[in-house]
Amino acid sequence: MEDVYVVEGDSASLRCLVKFSIPKAQIQWKYSDGSQYLTSSKNLKLEIINNNNSLESTETFSQLLIKKTSRQDDRTFTCLAKNKVGDAQKNVKLIVEYKPKFNVLSQDSKEVFFSWALVEGKNSIFLNQKFTCIVEGRPVTKIKWFFNNQPLQGDNHTFLVEEMPNFSRLKVNPKSIHDFGEYKCLVSNVIN
Repeated sequence: MEDVYVVEGDSASLRCLVKFSIPKAQIQWKYSDGSQYLTSSKNLKLEIINNNNSLESTETFSQLLIKKTSRQDDRTFTCLAKNKVGDAQKNVKLIVEYKPKFNVLSQDSKEVFFSWALVEGKNSIFLNQKFTCIVEGRPVTKIKWFFNNQPLQGDNHTFLVEEMPNFSRLKVNPKSIHDFGEYKCLVSNVIN
């Protein structure tokens, strides 16, 4: 079975089809890392639909419906088919995609202010500064830096950008007073 992709909050449908099972197989679902089988429930967000109606058919179909997916549903599920002769199983990975959000140390800190100038007599010494933008999002989030609402061009002698998945660090080496202003990171992925 192929991986199933879903946007957080949408419903996901995992399907399992067993062909040529004599006697007809019974299908059950479980999390691949557990031994307890999943069951339908009105109180839970899981629904299992089996088609064991036709006695002549050698096929059995089961669908696991997950209502209103969340990041906790991002895991591997196992479809287990059994009859008196034996059993077979297949895994399917549910991948929950979600829009990016900032991963901050404190929910209170939305803006950070720095003073970079060190004044010694009549001369100013401009100190280097690093800004870090850490986000979480799936698929991988794109991070773009802005200076005074204009896209920043990295890799010159004033600005250097280090990037890894869901992480970006901007190093500012100010050369003049014109390098002072508002620095922002903007995050996005295909979800938003």
